[in-house]
This record gives sequence, C-alpha cells and structure tokens, in this order.
Amino acid sequence: MTGAWIFFGAQHPAATGGPINYSSPRLRRDGGDRTDEFATSFLRLISKTTEAKLRDTAELQKQLDEQRGLTDKIQKALDKSLEQMASEAAELAAFRLRFGEIQAAASEQRTST
Repeated sequence: MTGAWIFFGAQHPAATGGPINYSSPRLRRDGGDRTDEFATSFLRLISKTTEAKLRDTAELQKQLDEQRGLTDKIQKALDKSLEQMASEAAELAAFRLRFGEIQAAASEQRTST
C-alpha cells in the first residue's frame, strides 16, 4: 500500500470492450464523490472519443466507396475508348493497305502506257 492518490484509466483504440479504470483506496476515501465524478468524466471522454472515431471511419468508408465507384466508371470509359481506338486502328490499316494497292495499280498503269 502506497498511501498515494492514484487514478488509472485505459482504453485501447481497437478494443471491443469498455475502458478500465482504477482509483486507489486513499483517493476514493479522500476524494469522495469527486473521485466518482472524475471516473465518470474519464468514461464519458472515452465514449465520445470512440464515437468520433466510428463517425470518422464511417465517413472515410463512404468516401472510399464513392472513389471506387468513380474509378470503376473511369475504367469502363477507358476500356471503351481503347476498344474504339483498336477498331479505328484496324480500319485505318485496312484503308492504308487498300490505298497502297490503288497506288501500286496506278503506278503500274503509268509505267505501262
């Protein structure tokens, strides 16, 4: 027994249970109702802090979900654009091939006349 006034309170941020606290016998005896008020204030502080953390987590999750939705839309638009580019590149290659055949035929015709 130390005879000291001791108050100890703890709560792990990831804990699923409530906080713990300890008041020394001398603090409870000498502090009376004020010791109970102090412990209640500590528990209220932890409760409000936990609530704030949960609100922040919910808000961050909402923002993350919105960003994922936006990312999906952008990815779909990008995929569609890439498909269109590939189709247009194939069409351009076909036109170039046909143009080359026409040029070759015209060149042949000029040299044969």
